[in-house]
Amino acid sequence: MVPLPPYLGGGFSSGWVGWVTPAPPGLPVSLGFLLGAGFVQWAGLPPSGGGGPSWDWTSYDFYGPGPQLVIDNLAPACDATDPDLSLFRASGGKMIMWGGWADPATGPYQWVQYYESVLDYMGDATTKSFFKLYMIPGLQHCGGGLGCFDSQQDLEKLFFAVIDWVEKGIAPKSFTGSRLDPSTGEVLRTRPLCPYPQVARYNGWGSIDDADNFRCVDTDDHYCGWWRWKRWRKWTGWDK
Repeated sequence: MVPLPPYLGGGFSSGWVGWVTPAPPGLPVSLGFLLGAGFVQWAGLPPSGGGGPSWDWTSYDFYGPGPQLVIDNLAPACDATDPDLSLFRASGGKMIMWGGWADPATGPYQWVQYYESVLDYMGDATTKSFFKLYMIPGLQHCGGGLGCFDSQQDLEKLFFAVIDWVEKGIAPKSFTGSRLDPSTGEVLRTRPLCPYPQVARYNGWGSIDDADNFRCVDTDDHYCGWWRWKRWRKWTGWDK
């Protein structure tokens, strides 16, 4: 059995149907498989490495050299992992990256991992002066799930926030995301969408369906406490 990759946490197993597991009755395999298998066959593996029309996933050795060959073949062209965004910043560029904590397709952790690598390389204050990450609870792949994010209205807020950041110098803070009734369009619930690593915390009073009763706060759980401690050691030169 091939183990699931660790980035498929995501939180909401309901989003796996279709992406990770087949969605009966019309789809014999998962959408993730359809996309991944075709990509490996025609782009990931060169013909000399067994790719092309003769490739057969049923006889593919997932524990052999093939997966590493795919990585070596595609990484130089496809990977966006370089944390040095200094040229982008120097040109006046601003960037908002967003993702769903319940995304079953790409998984949520690669977004966080990349953003933290930029924070490590460029420093917290410098990074946040031009680059912010918004991780949205309950959001699946670009939409869906139980989160408060409308893939049209709320996405427009992020788009226009980038414009205001570049053209007016107004840095984005938090946004108000909405969960809509799919049949009527009625707003069922709102939540603040906070810049990472902040999270929305309930004030303790008022409706939990109203974003006004929440505020964005710095996390104080064990992991994020360790995360801040690690970064403080780096900034102060404690480890030298």
